[in-house]
Amino acid sequence: MHPGIIGTPLAYGPDGEELVPVDSFAIPRQASPEEIADLVLFAASDQARFATGSELLADGGFLLGPVA
Repeated sequence: MHPGIIGTPLAYGPDGEELVPVDSFAIPRQASPEEIADLVLFAASDQARFATGSELLADGGFLLGPVA
């Protein structure tokens, strides 16, 4: 599992500002902890029983680079 920025207190500085601005992500927001948990639950479920050695990227498009 490779999560991106998750909307928890660790994602914010002492003044409440986002430490990593998500405005230029393909999905311009932080993931919720529940969204990441849903992906983990899917990967551990029978629905993913044929997947082997898979890495799941859940970063909202961060690795795509800035979106124009």
